[in-house]
Amino acid sequence: MVKIAVAGGSSNVAAEMIDVLVATGKHEILLLSRKEASTDAAIQGTTWIQVDYRSQAQLMHALKGVHTLLSFVTEQEDPDSPLQKNLIKAAIEVGVKRFAPNEWATSGVVSWYSYKSETRRYLQELNKEHQVIEYTLFQCGRMVGLAIAMVNPAFKMVICLDSSLLLCFLSLRMFRVALIMFV
Repeated sequence: MVKIAVAGGSSNVAAEMIDVLVATGKHEILLLSRKEASTDAAIQGTTWIQVDYRSQAQLMHALKGVHTLLSFVTEQEDPDSPLQKNLIKAAIEVGVKRFAPNEWATSGVVSWYSYKSETRRYLQELNKEHQVIEYTLFQCGRMVGLAIAMVNPAFKMVICLDSSLLLCFLSLRMFRVALIMFV
């Protein structure tokens, strides 16, 4: 079984992805969260680990033996927050092979997501000379499935595979399909 860690494992978007990962039966799944585990938040088939994303020691301990790290951690309170870099540094230190940073929301339009551009630059710089960690950026456009479903449950999503389009709507279901292909 491939061991996967999901940083921000208690978030709404992560929960959508975790369900499909558990369903494959192919992965040992660790949920990393700032929150304490609760019976309400527990997801069968996963292991909950409370971490402080500012502590390299805690992150390294949690990531030992992990093959793939998926990040759904948000840093809206502090655009200069080092959380994504801390995850990357800890992952490299303990030998994580694959990393997908938190890319599921916009980064260039609103200031509180500006850390995403810095994370991309950091990953490029790390891998400039030779590959240090494999990474994938899931830049999936606007995921409006949850909002649209409240208004019109029969609404069908459109997947845009043309990179020249400026706006792309993506269902959470299709994001889940892409994620399974990655891990």
